[in-house]
Amino acid sequence: YDQWQFRQFGNIVLATNSANVVQEYTIGTSSYFANLAGSPPQAKYVSIVGEFIVLSGLLSTPFSIAWSAIGSAIGWTAGTNQSDVQAFYDGGLVRGVAGGEYGVIFQDNAIRRLVYAPGSAEIFRIDRICEDNGLYAPLSVIASSEMIFFLGPDGFHQMQPTGFPIPI
Repeated sequence: YDQWQFRQFGNIVLATNSANVVQEYTIGTSSYFANLAGSPPQAKYVSIVGEFIVLSGLLSTPFSIAWSAIGSAIGWTAGTNQSDVQAFYDGGLVRGVAGGEYGVIFQDNAIRRLVYAPGSAEIFRIDRICEDNGLYAPLSVIASSEMIFFLGPDGFHQMQPTGFPIPI
């Protein structure tokens, strides 16, 4: 089994791994974790980007990410309230997303930036910021304040969410 990942979204704690459906625990009211309503895709990784929950390492489509409806943990119908799925067929498997105001998508051989585009039909602007560099160890992504650290194929890197990877 994969390791669990946890993220807090408002008063909800989300938990995921590839062997189970996404779980939720409401702080102050839940007694135990339960399946998250809304039928989110089964995923290895969970991140929070702005007001969206972003799932990656999707079991059914490992080259894709899925995000919830804006401000909702249970809105997972693509095309409804800004929820959607985006596939990336170049760059390898999606290995995780660093969250925050901007998202940074890590694949085997590519890094992309995820920027919310309110009022646009595309919901997020997704820019490929790096080729031939990606994530070597999926659980090595650490987002701390305004810096992201990760292990790439050629060693450890750091980057700001709006910048480019720098070897350290």
